Amino acid sequence: MDAPEARERKLDRLLGAISTPAALTLLTDLLSLDRADCADPIAHLSPAERRKGTFELLIKHLISLAAGPPLVIAFEDIHWADHSSIY
Repeated sequence: MDAPEARERKLDRLLGAISTPAALTLLTDLLSLDRADCADPIAHLSPAERRKGTFELLIKHLISLAAGPPLVIAFEDIHWADHSSIY
């Protein structure tokens, strides 16, 4: 298992141009990973704002991936999504 610092470096590379400290925090929270840094750049956000920020981050990431070579995205069981999960 990688150390928190190594995982954050990998996530930083994964996000590329859209990587920010706030984006890394949202992603590590989503994945339930320990943070290397104790500072929380999104501590002031409410849970609803964090959720909105996480969805926006994932959408930005998908858009950045789609700007490259052809991409196929499959959403399994999307018909079970509740209204709060449909952005």
